Amino acid sequence: MARADKKPTGKKSLRKKAMGKKSSRKKVTGKNPAYKKATGKKSSPSTIARKETMHRKTTGKKATGKKSSPSTIARKETMHRKTTDKKHTNKKNPNKTITDKKNTSKKATHKKTSRKNPAYKKASRKKATSKKAIPRATSALSDQECKKFFAALAAERPEPQGELHYTNSYTLLVAVVLSAQATDSGVNRATVNLFPLADTPQKMLALGEAKLRTKIQTIGLYRTKAKNVIALSRQLVSHHQGQVPQDHDSLVALPGVGRKTANVVRNIAFAAETIAVDTHVFRVANRTGLAAGKNTDEVEAALLRRVPRAYLRHAHHWLILHGRYTCTARAPKCGACPVFAFCRWQDKER
Repeated sequence: MARADKKPTGKKSLRKKAMGKKSSRKKVTGKNPAYKKATGKKSSPSTIARKETMHRKTTGKKATGKKSSPSTIARKETMHRKTTDKKHTNKKNPNKTITDKKNTSKKATHKKTSRKNPAYKKASRKKATSKKAIPRATSALSDQECKKFFAALAAERPEPQGELHYTNSYTLLVAVVLSAQATDSGVNRATVNLFPLADTPQKMLALGEAKLRTKIQTIGLYRTKAKNVIALSRQLVSHHQGQVPQDHDSLVALPGVGRKTANVVRNIAFAAETIAVDTHVFRVANRTGLAAGKNTDEVEAALLRRVPRAYLRHAHHWLILHGRYTCTARAPKCGACPVFAFCRWQDKER
């Protein structure tokens, strides 16, 4: 007798085929569509609606008869051009590139503008150089007009003084170093508690950099300035016996001391006939026609040539104070200007 679990013989298979039945060996489970047909179960209306919705989403908008808008079509074409215009390099031969010459254009290539890209540096240089135009005078002042120009400033302020507070040449040097990219009033508020504790290089070194930072932390760039003050104090003690040198080269050799700082210290502390060109002096010299120049060095050289010797000692302070309070960058007070008659600025008005 044949066992009950024995597979059907060839005769039975032929008999099934003759009866029109398929000999499928697929397992009939709940996931198989044939299972539902065999069981006779019907889908609920909600299930049928969900299936129809999924069918529309998969078959696309064409099945529903909807057309894409012109903006959508244009966006798709643009994305297609971007993807097809990219160059594909051959790894074996890097010099060989595969690209479509007809579709390649400058507009299609979009290079990422990063800091490593040379185009970024070029653009940043253009942005940095495109500053506001220097207010130029229509013509230069004559030598006689220069004398009258400074005579008028001297009549307004016979004894001009700097606005930084100091007690000796060392504290003056420290105050000028701290005033870089800061206001004189802001420096004075910080040094009012500093100089009573450290008015010599030796006392400043004893105070230390950490405590110095706490005293000047209200000033911009106070960390860097504190390092420079400690370093220049150490150099003054080791190279100049704790005294501030009078010559220009020795001053600019100190940490944090530049050409303008050296000129201010020499002019105030040692009565040298120097001119320190800051933003106010630069603006007044170019605007009035007193001394034209594209940078501070050119303006300084022009002023040393043009300023009469009798006014050279205080010329620096006259120009600074005039630019700070009268000939300001925005809305200059031309109505109260003592040198209005000699000014060559084309936009001046009473």
